[in-house]
Amino acid sequence: MPVQALSLSVSSPLSAGKKTFRDGSITIPGLAVPIELENNCSEDDVIIESDDVALTNAIRKHFLEHFGHRDLKGTVNDYSEDAILMVQDDYGQRVKYHGHQEIESYFDHAFEIHPKGDSTFLLESIKVENRHAECVWSAKTPTLIMRECKDTFVFNSQGKIIKQFFTCDAHEREDTGTGRVVRRDSKDYEGFFKE
Repeated sequence: MPVQALSLSVSSPLSAGKKTFRDGSITIPGLAVPIELENNCSEDDVIIESDDVALTNAIRKHFLEHFGHRDLKGTVNDYSEDAILMVQDDYGQRVKYHGHQEIESYFDHAFEIHPKGDSTFLLESIKVENRHAECVWSAKTPTLIMRECKDTFVFNSQGKIIKQFFTCDAHEREDTGTGRVVRRDSKDYEGFFKE
């Protein structure tokens, strides 16, 4: 799959008093750090509201480069050694991952759910204020449709994630022809993702 170079495109100006975008070009010097996009990742029309350019770029890199390239080491290194990652499971219960080893096991599983080349990822918005951030995104995997996904972050002064809470509205995908749920281990899986 070819790799694309990204120059950040933005669709509309943000509210008054915030850093703004005009005509699809960025007026914040240094914001559009190029990121090589792979595995159907995109930030087309992303809305950014930020008081910290460096942290905004770190977030973009976390999602689009480290997660997007399925770089387990890079993803885990975005977290402080004693970071806490809280995720909401399919039953609405919070599951806590503490430290690099547990966070690595979480992302190892997440990368299995989002296989290279068979998934899409769209970063929709980033809001950064005073070392806190909220990011909204959506994704499709061979077996899931993920909408209204939200990551809430707290960063330390070095730009490392110290706390993260993740929640998402995820549904199993169905074969539009048969209405059957498509599971990765079924014969229906092969080629299903190609729409």
